[in-house]
Amino acid sequence: MFEGHDTTASAISWAIYSLGKYPREQDIVYKEMSNLLRNNKEISWENLQDMPQLTAFVKESMRMFTPVPMGARQLTSPMTIGDVVIPAGVNVDVNQHMIHHHPDVWQEHEVFKPERFLQNDLTERHPYSFVPFAAGPRNCIGQNFAMNEIKVVIGRLVHRYKVKLVEGHNYDINPELVMRAKHGIKVKLESR
Repeated sequence: MFEGHDTTASAISWAIYSLGKYPREQDIVYKEMSNLLRNNKEISWENLQDMPQLTAFVKESMRMFTPVPMGARQLTSPMTIGDVVIPAGVNVDVNQHMIHHHPDVWQEHEVFKPERFLQNDLTERHPYSFVPFAAGPRNCIGQNFAMNEIKVVIGRLVHRYKVKLVEGHNYDINPELVMRAKHGIKVKLESR
């Protein structure tokens, strides 16, 4: 079950990397989690939807480090791009990672900005501009479960620990079927 295991692990790994890489954003998520969990120790199903900062952080991490950088589709009808007609039945690859880094869609596309997912203009963005779980009728059927799983893991982690990257470690991306770091993601955890 590649889709439900490796992809979620990739998203969690890159979110942990992002916590260490962007300490200001980590602090914002920590404050939200501290406020949310001050009276109880567990994340409940009800409060999973009350985490706008964490949700925005996770989405921005998935935009920057798309868990599945490429997706394949088969055209059901001809498609014209410029002067080229692509016939029905042709398999096409969709570079989801490049969609998430296209400067016409994402201003400052190389800058980690979770707040872009808090803005009111999200409805003005093309519905296929953010596709970490693919899109359309064949999108990921487990995307809500996966998103909640990622939020619980990252929310609990940042609530309990301050995440720091290991200095000198190589975090180069290895964009295979599932995006990974070539040498893994190494972090230090400090108890809060």
